[in-house]
Amino acid sequence: MNSKTELNLQKELESLKSTSKLGFELDVAWRPDKGNPLAGEVINKTIQIYESDESKAITVLHHEFIDYAISQAIRPYKSIANTLVKLVNSEAYASKEEIVEGLIRLLAKQVRYDKEEAPNERNN
Repeated sequence: MNSKTELNLQKELESLKSTSKLGFELDVAWRPDKGNPLAGEVINKTIQIYESDESKAITVLHHEFIDYAISQAIRPYKSIANTLVKLVNSEAYASKEEIVEGLIRLLAKQVRYDKEEAPNERNN
């Protein structure tokens, strides 16, 4: 059942889309929830509005629409940054593993040395 507020939000979203020529893939859903700490968010191309007051809900719709549009513009940079972080993490992990293996060899050598020295110390 579509309430008056939800219909007004849908009309406002259509106006935002036609004026900006952006966000044609977006829908809006009004889910008033005073217990939700968020006023709104975009989930799977649907702007979820949790604000119960209609005028505030429209303001939230504007905010979420603009935030979504800007996020689309920076998505390629986010993808590159995430790829770079994965690469650096992979290289850091490989380096750490190499150091761990080196330390294990060093400790094993020290243990062998200590075992070889122990009988000689008893003879003195």
